[in-house]
Amino acid sequence: MCDGRGMAKAISLTRHLGGRIAALLLSALLLMWVALANGYPLLFSDSGTYLRIGTELYFPNDRPVTYGLMLLPFVRVGGVWLAVAAQCLAAAWLIGRLLTVVGIRGAWMLPAVVAMLCAGTSLPWFTGQLMPDVLTGLGGLIVLLIVCGWDGLARWERVALPLALAGCVAAHLSHLPIFAATAVAAGLPRWRRPVGAGAALVAVMFGLLVVCSFNLVGAGRFVPSLQSDAFLLAKLLDQRMAQAPLAEACAQGELPRLCSARKRFDRQDDPMPGQSWLWALDTPRVALAAADEQALAAEEKALVGRTLSARSGEIIPMAIASTARQLVTARTGDGIQYWGPEMQVQQQVAALGDSAAFAASRQQNGRLGGMGRGLHLPVALLSALLVLVLAWAAWRRRDPFAGGLILGTIVLVVANAAVCGILSGVFDRYQSRIIWVLPLIAMVLLVRQRRAAD
Repeated sequence: MCDGRGMAKAISLTRHLGGRIAALLLSALLLMWVALANGYPLLFSDSGTYLRIGTELYFPNDRPVTYGLMLLPFVRVGGVWLAVAAQCLAAAWLIGRLLTVVGIRGAWMLPAVVAMLCAGTSLPWFTGQLMPDVLTGLGGLIVLLIVCGWDGLARWERVALPLALAGCVAAHLSHLPIFAATAVAAGLPRWRRPVGAGAALVAVMFGLLVVCSFNLVGAGRFVPSLQSDAFLLAKLLDQRMAQAPLAEACAQGELPRLCSARKRFDRQDDPMPGQSWLWALDTPRVALAAADEQALAAEEKALVGRTLSARSGEIIPMAIASTARQLVTARTGDGIQYWGPEMQVQQQVAALGDSAAFAASRQQNGRLGGMGRGLHLPVALLSALLVLVLAWAAWRRRDPFAGGLILGTIVLVVANAAVCGILSGVFDRYQSRIIWVLPLIAMVLLVRQRRAAD
């Protein structure tokens, strides 16, 4: 009798585990649907740099190497599709873990929630894309899990999740302030038990240490960013705020390298001269940096300082306006376009032996089409309204768990808009990488509230 009961229990556990694994794999497959429909993983222009880090151990000066190193084992072993599969599995597991922490049981709830996210949000456009932007939303989920769900985490998760968060921080410079702000906000309703928030903040600082260490090894400088002044200068040039201070410096015989490009900055037919300075194929910055990179960096830093001093009264209004614009600028698919043979991304695809597959992809042939993109922003806006209603309900119930999830999510979305909009520029891809978190949190809290009422 005991043996029979033991056998039945073992069979039940096996079926339960099998069901969970099947649900996880199905969810990961759903998250791959955009990449599968495209015929190849989605590639942004910067994807070439990250692939090059993994394939050539290349060290760029304009971005952390961390995400490229993350791609390395997957691309080396199974190519780009294995890297996408790993991203999708990680996203599916984190969403499933969030459902469990919230109290939503049942293995097949995971693919149901993921299917809704795939149909109505930008998530599969990033899980199927080789860019660290996928880690913005996933890192945000990790912060919420650590801060709000600390008591429900297994011992190994209390180690693994902070380490994963540190990796997300180290993958993109914008993540450090975004995740730090999210951790603080999510921890406010649980201020009497700050262990989770403390663990998240320690992980964020460890991620910063990782970035600085990589820069020390690769460039001999223990700093978070090797070109932070260049990005901020580009923003100030795009806002037409740095042109007048540059003209004054040129009149005084200063900043000769930047003065040599002054006419380019003053062009009225270029709406974003700062972005052209950084990324245009014909930008003089490449030649100037090759001639004396440190001297150019010093001039960029000096012009940033001059501009911030001379236009200080315009900084706060500019910051508020940029944040507000970025909050609603979130068109999915921004930058997913045809890339020619002169682009590094195309060259890296060729180095991987995938030229034929990439050439046949919808992206390279302009056939991606709508693919549900028109729904993403309306769904996010409706979810934001629902989150505010749920926030009111959580406050009335004195529910610190729901309050932490909601407040953390709101700050995650707003901090992303502020950091990207102020320090870089207002681009659809920056906000579209994060807005899918709003529908997810709205769904899980709504289900949790309904089940608690039953």
